[in-house]
Amino acid sequence: MKKKLLYIFLLAILVSSSVAAQDPLVAELVNRVNKDSILATMNVLTGHTSFWYGAGEYKIKSRNSYDDGNKAAGEYIKRKLRNLGYNVYSQKFGVIDGENVYALVNGTELPRIQVMISAHFDSMPDVVAPGADDNASGTAAVLEAARVFKDAKTRYSLVFALWDNEEQGLLGSKYYARLARERGDSLLAVINIDMIGYDANKDGLLEVHTRNYAHSNIVANQVWDANYEYGIGLKPYIIDPGTTRSDHASFWSYNYSAITMMENFTPINGYREFNPYYHSMFDDMNVLNTDYLFKGVRLAVAAFGNIAAVNEITSVEDENEVVPSEFVLKQNYPNPFNPATTINYTIPREGFVSLRVYDILGNEVAELVNEQKSTGSYNISFNAENLSSGIYFYTLETGGKRFTNKMIYMK
Repeated sequence: MKKKLLYIFLLAILVSSSVAAQDPLVAELVNRVNKDSILATMNVLTGHTSFWYGAGEYKIKSRNSYDDGNKAAGEYIKRKLRNLGYNVYSQKFGVIDGENVYALVNGTELPRIQVMISAHFDSMPDVVAPGADDNASGTAAVLEAARVFKDAKTRYSLVFALWDNEEQGLLGSKYYARLARERGDSLLAVINIDMIGYDANKDGLLEVHTRNYAHSNIVANQVWDANYEYGIGLKPYIIDPGTTRSDHASFWSYNYSAITMMENFTPINGYREFNPYYHSMFDDMNVLNTDYLFKGVRLAVAAFGNIAAVNEITSVEDENEVVPSEFVLKQNYPNPFNPATTINYTIPREGFVSLRVYDILGNEVAELVNEQKSTGSYNISFNAENLSSGIYFYTLETGGKRFTNKMIYMK
């Protein structure tokens, strides 16, 4: 009886969260989605851009579950989420060292009820697997959603989840969904994203896969509605019964409400535009339609925000803020210092930023920044209490430029 009452309660929430017109707070989050930010993430995941991993710069050549690049991708995802200020969890499972990564943010009014956005980050084939469409596109969408929601407060709790071992049979999401049911998690909705980057004919068709499990059909309709409420510009097409070949199906198995967003996977009116480079070494950035990808991320953010019920955005963009005109790396203050100091830098346009500290012999002693940053000025604290007294150098690399300043640590 309690279980039945819970389903009725969740159904009432889903129905009430469906709006006839756009929510201005959700609209603000949708407008914060940034194509450059999405592509910067995808360039790291597909090996076009290096990131700091282990003892040096690293390029991910493959995210196949058996490849070291997939472990590196997991670390990159964890770092991205932590840098956004989230509590990040690692969930290890399976015989091939699978590792799900997810962040959880408590809601302000009904924190026991969760809304999830998810994607898998592993790829195929087994040698070189850039997996740009399948599924760096979905992974970048979830990470971009995490970025734009970092300043938002919502009625229900948010889960940003990235699955491992999807290509081996949805292993990561199956593991999470089973534990969620055993814990008694109240998952209001799961929006899964799998391949939203290929649209060669530019028709904007995007499929929403659903079946009659829990209230999945209502979630599908909310995605469809959000496209028109927020002027996304896609052509959503609801597929019922939808495919079971992506991670949403793991949640269907435990009677949770879940859907998957993806490009034209299914023959519709006798036509199917499926990525011909699927599961090949040629599934790379050059085959994607980045405008289509951008719209897909905006749609996911809109539907996610509608269901999660945004009630506040704590950071307001200042329309009068002066945009910096040049790159600046200021002298740290105080200098000399003991044991902490502050480093200030300014970037005139969004880009990937690296800020590292080296000793006098050129050995790296600290990585302070290694992520995409928006235009603006930043203050970074550096604590040298575990280092020896002496001269150190801090180097900023961004926008194809490199700046270095000297600082002195005196105990």
